[in-house]
Amino acid sequence: MSNDIEFEDENFLAMMNEAKEKRAKLKAAAPNIPMEIRAEKALEAIYACCFGQDPIEEEDKKLLCVMLNAVFPSIALPEVQRIVEDKARQVAEGNVEIKVPELRPLPKEAIQLQMKDLQFLKQNQET
Repeated sequence: MSNDIEFEDENFLAMMNEAKEKRAKLKAAAPNIPMEIRAEKALEAIYACCFGQDPIEEEDKKLLCVMLNAVFPSIALPEVQRIVEDKARQVAEGNVEIKVPELRPLPKEAIQLQMKDLQFLKQNQET
C-alpha cells in the first residue's frame, strides 16, 4: 500500500473515531443513511478522483456498476445502474460540480501516526 493511501486510510479512521467519540459524548445515535445515498456518494468520490471532468464512457459505466454492486450488494443492480446512468447524464450535461471540502486540521491520531512513521524513517536513515 502506498504511503499516501495508507495516510488517507489512517486519517479516515481517525476522523471516524473522532465522530464516534463526539456521538458518545452527546449520546446520539449514528445517522441512518440509506444505502442508495451511500452508493451515490461513493460514485461522486470515484468520479472526482478518477475522472476529473472527463465524461463517463459506456465501458466506464459497466465497470462502475460492477464496483458499486460489489460494495453495495443490498442495492438491486437496476438501482445501481440507474445511479450510474444519472451520474453519466449529469456529467454529459455539464451539471456536475466537484465539491472539494475545506481543509481541516488533521486529527491528533493521524498526526501521531505520521510522527511515529517519520521517527522510524529517521532512525533507519541514521543506521
